[in-house]
Amino acid sequence: MIEQVLSWVGLFVAGAGLGAFFYGGLWWTVKKLPQVRHPAVWMLASFAARTVVTVTGLFWLMAEDWRRLLVAVAGFVTARVIGMAMAKKKPEEG
Repeated sequence: MIEQVLSWVGLFVAGAGLGAFFYGGLWWTVKKLPQVRHPAVWMLASFAARTVVTVTGLFWLMAEDWRRLLVAVAGFVTARVIGMAMAKKKPEEG
């Protein structure tokens, strides 16, 4: 029982890690846009790389069980929600 719970928690954390990679990579890509020579190519290449890594990771975590995928995707979405909340915070003036 405890092993199964730890497995689900691990899947959730791994999904959150994939979400942090995907959305952190998106944030980084957008921040670099003013500095690159071909922004459309930069965005397309970034999207392709982030998508390949994320989908491959989710398929690997899934291990042919849709419930595992559901838990990993829940972690992925949670990372997005946390990232959005962090982006909305105003920097403290010091």
